[in-house]
Amino acid sequence: MRYFSLVKLIILMIALLILTGQWAVIFYFGAVGAIAYIFIISLLAAFIVRPFLLWGKSIYTPLNFKTFWKPLLIGVTLMSTISYGEYFLVGFYQTGLLNTIAFIPWVVVFFVFPVVYFTQRGIRHNLALRNRARNYIQLHIRIGHSIHVPIIVDHLRFVNSRNGKESVIRLPAYRDDSSYDYDEQEQNEMDLALKIESAERVCFVEETDIPFGADIFYMSWYSLVEDTYFQDEFPFSLDDFSFRISKYDGAKQLRSKAHYRQNAGMLSLRIHPLGYVSLYEYSSMLLCYVNAKTKNITGNAKKTLLRKFRPYGRFPGLHNAVLPTLPDEYRKKHFELRYLVQNRVFDWCLCFDGLHENTRFDIDDASYFNDRFKSEELAKIKRAPLPEKIEIMYSGNGVLWPWLLIYIDVDKLNQALKELFSNNEASPVEFLVVVEDNETNDITFFINANGQSVEFNDWQSRVQQEYKEKIKKLMSVLAQEESALKVLAEAWKDVKSKDFKAAAGKCDTLLAMTPVNPQVYFLQGSILRYTEGPSAFMDKLDYLLEKADEDVFTTSRLNNYAGCMLDDQRQYSAALTYFVKASSIDPDDGMYLANIAEIYYKLKKPKKALQFVQKALAKNHQNDMINEIIKNDGVIS
Repeated sequence: MRYFSLVKLIILMIALLILTGQWAVIFYFGAVGAIAYIFIISLLAAFIVRPFLLWGKSIYTPLNFKTFWKPLLIGVTLMSTISYGEYFLVGFYQTGLLNTIAFIPWVVVFFVFPVVYFTQRGIRHNLALRNRARNYIQLHIRIGHSIHVPIIVDHLRFVNSRNGKESVIRLPAYRDDSSYDYDEQEQNEMDLALKIESAERVCFVEETDIPFGADIFYMSWYSLVEDTYFQDEFPFSLDDFSFRISKYDGAKQLRSKAHYRQNAGMLSLRIHPLGYVSLYEYSSMLLCYVNAKTKNITGNAKKTLLRKFRPYGRFPGLHNAVLPTLPDEYRKKHFELRYLVQNRVFDWCLCFDGLHENTRFDIDDASYFNDRFKSEELAKIKRAPLPEKIEIMYSGNGVLWPWLLIYIDVDKLNQALKELFSNNEASPVEFLVVVEDNETNDITFFINANGQSVEFNDWQSRVQQEYKEKIKKLMSVLAQEESALKVLAEAWKDVKSKDFKAAAGKCDTLLAMTPVNPQVYFLQGSILRYTEGPSAFMDKLDYLLEKADEDVFTTSRLNNYAGCMLDDQRQYSAALTYFVKASSIDPDDGMYLANIAEIYYKLKKPKKALQFVQKALAKNHQNDMINEIIKNDGVIS
């Protein structure tokens, strides 16, 4: 940004220097000097611009219209137009007389027209920004497909059918890379995890605007290995996305061209064989479309599409003679075995032993589909292609940490099942993955079918060490919290049975833990009140509230406890203050509202008492005192 500002400043200074020089030449040498100055400056400008026009070409290219005469003509025209007006201004400076008939047209052409032009452009630009702010949301669009099934996306358009707003996505020419050119030996030597991870190719990723309320998108693509052109409309709804939909801030949008809507989501489209399309938000599949409509296209139309497909090295130049054979080349090399594997489905389930309770699984199967499951969902028999990649995630406590990936050689798994079933009819299969104590150095993969259990070894695992360490720390904290809650529950039992010595011992144990559960300070206050009296509790109340560290339950209970003690001492006004504090900390607890109502009842303020009775009832809290207040219409006897 600073670089461009500096360039603009330098260009402005050069322009001012040229204009100043032109004024001086007209002042001292008149029209003849101005003509010579125009030609010299234009000639210099043409020579300066020429190297930029010849970028990447030979410097010995002869002078021609495009690289020399055209810049010279533009320079002469521009300088002549400026000199025309300056000539009259210099005459006015010297004589005090101005030829208005000749000067005014120059002002109109040189100043009025540009001002009008750029003003209307600015207005149109601002209106476009406002329209964008009112009607469109910005999303990241990503389109992917399998490396084994290369495709060319021809058209993509999102539409709000109710108001006609639409956004047409400009799709660049597709560029493949050399992964298609791995020979059979390289494929066999390639690491399994790398082979599976590189199996998805992204053909488009960009930020784009989608109309608010978009309910349809139209897409067409050509599949090389299937030699089929697919074209269909698909239902779509932004309501399926979890991110918050909010409109642009119009004022900010007008202040900055680079202002984009925050929290924009990632919309991923995955195109599969046989006209299957899946829609994802990040890695969560929202919708799945099957059997997209096909369309017959002519040979010339197919050639036009194939020219968009530019693999490196495999078909350099893509000459017309090569284009018709391109789909056959890819089908022979990549698709035949894979097509058979992905279309052979089994009745199978997947069970895990040794994982945390709060675990989720992302499964990529042999047909390039992805879905997320809970462990109990995976344990149900379903008819589907074989699993190829399993991503294991811890999903408890508001986090989602993918800590383990298991990659399966699906071709060898398919072969193992063939051998297991032999000539018998295929029966349901259970895949059992045993993870010892959530550790990846001891994982075993079993195939259970036909009453047999066979260990399968053609798989790899990859650990996300960062997430694994986080899970370990979290598990340690949760275990300590669970232990603390057990001790806390036992301590409250001791308080209830008036065994304050045992309760104090457990309280000291809890205070020695790190971190300390804030509820321990309510326990400490209760023990203090029963062992040393209400005054000792009140003296230490500020300390207990500070230690509770804004924990809603503990701080509200401590304030309520203080209010109850003052109520027992008939200090109603002071008690009211603490009950109000408790209610403000936890406004959803009706007990505090009932206590406030009781204090107003005792202060002989029936209207206020009845008002808080209604609030307590609205929070589903009712007790004997509330019933008494209602019965006496708020008037204490």
